[in-house]
Amino acid sequence: MTKTPILIFFLTVFGFSCSNNNYTEVDDFSVIIIHDDDYSKHYKTYTPTPEDISKGLELLGNEISMSKEFDGISMSSDILNHVYKQYLGYYENGNRMILINCLCELFESPDGVDYFHQGLEMPDDGGICYFRGYVDLTNGKCKLMVNGN
Repeated sequence: MTKTPILIFFLTVFGFSCSNNNYTEVDDFSVIIIHDDDYSKHYKTYTPTPEDISKGLELLGNEISMSKEFDGISMSSDILNHVYKQYLGYYENGNRMILINCLCELFESPDGVDYFHQGLEMPDDGGICYFRGYVDLTNGKCKLMVNGN
């Protein structure tokens, strides 16, 4: 009988700690943001599948290769392999969307907050070092936004 309260305590603590995560790590440089305060207020969100992410990266890569903003950048064809990425799935006008937020480097917070895992990092500037793709998976379209432009 004494094992039951310990088991209930363990399940309660473990279940609560898992439900607080706003992200799922894909690898050392990529996370899926499950909940973002700003986006979740305006859109119904979902957790993107590996297929969603793969298709989103393909469409974003195509958009980068055609973008004048990345002309003359030696690694523009594979820049997605050299940046940190945050993925957020959401629905817009009934379309399945994925936001791919790309950052050359992570911000170091003076208060020690890990913003990369807490929600979307949206710098105001930084040029091609910080960019994002709004990918419409339903229609196979992508809109590239480079910060500061």
